[in-house]
Amino acid sequence: MKGIANNRKDHHERSKLSIDLAVMLAFFIIFFFRCIAVMNSYNERGGYAYVELLNYSMPIVKESVYDKTDYAENDLSIKNILMKAAGIDKLNSISIVAGELNIFSEADDMIYRGSKPVREIVSNTNSHINPYEIDDGSISKVTEEEINSGESDAYNEALKKTLDISSPEVLIYHTHAHEAFSEVGAAANFRSDNEELTVTAVGDVLASELENGYGIATIHDKTLHDTEYIGCYLRSKETVQSYLDKYGDFKLIIDLHRDSSENKNLIAANLNNQSLAKFMFVLGESSPRLEQNQIVANNMLSISRRLFPSLVREEYQGIFLYNTSYGTFNLGLSDNMIIIEDGSAGNTVEEAKNTAKYIARIIAEYINNSN
Repeated sequence: MKGIANNRKDHHERSKLSIDLAVMLAFFIIFFFRCIAVMNSYNERGGYAYVELLNYSMPIVKESVYDKTDYAENDLSIKNILMKAAGIDKLNSISIVAGELNIFSEADDMIYRGSKPVREIVSNTNSHINPYEIDDGSISKVTEEEINSGESDAYNEALKKTLDISSPEVLIYHTHAHEAFSEVGAAANFRSDNEELTVTAVGDVLASELENGYGIATIHDKTLHDTEYIGCYLRSKETVQSYLDKYGDFKLIIDLHRDSSENKNLIAANLNNQSLAKFMFVLGESSPRLEQNQIVANNMLSISRRLFPSLVREEYQGIFLYNTSYGTFNLGLSDNMIIIEDGSAGNTVEEAKNTAKYIARIIAEYINNSN
């Protein structure tokens, strides 16, 4: 009887162990597929995690083909994939309280992004840039036929001057030309090949308003630098340098983006009965021209706050400053170079285009009033 009892006990323990193993296996399978889903949802930006894996296994890759600047806006590291899959990527005291009190949700979004991210810098070379060409199709020059039928509520006719197209004053380009808005959605990682849904369409409005509304000769370059995400800042650097070689410096060079936040409380505004997107300026601490870049951004921010304070992303005091570990974002090419993020993934493209008219007014105040 004692032997039978021991056998039953062993069988019970083995059954319990089998159940435990089955539960653990099921957990790991589910977690694995959640990790895959997280990476797939980030499309090419999920490539940052792949890059990390390559760096661990093939250190030479880290030194030869990896430009950290390309992934400055990417938070999808291996660590973050695991945290997102586990649902603890935003776990902090504010987010816990925010689950019960909506008033804290805005603060949670601010804490999660942070004001000065810190990541490791790695070196790169230009030897692996894919060849591409800048041609007339990459450049948008507005014509008299494209003048808008109505004026923006932001418009100030007193700032208009005679247009001299032979002497461009503003260059607009897009390192991330595929960045799109809420119409595209998270399933497509808020990116689109349809130009009308991206920051390129926003750039068209800005260029048109500057030239037709204020007489400021503007080049809007539409080169697709981010068809392959790795190397996009190296490619956009070549684009900007080609214009500097041809025209000399500009009074203002803008790399026009949109932010990634989907928090409508942070990114939406209403002014003059128009739905608008908030905007902010972006700088990089490692730019060799940071002091001059800051002067431009601060002057434009001052104008923005004076004329349209509700449009400024104040959670970053209007200027988001990336830590030195991220690279220069090409801001070292000119004293007059800045990044503007008009709207975010949670805005519609129309909201961002409406805001572009207000940004044009700010630029006109900055350029035409300083002459």
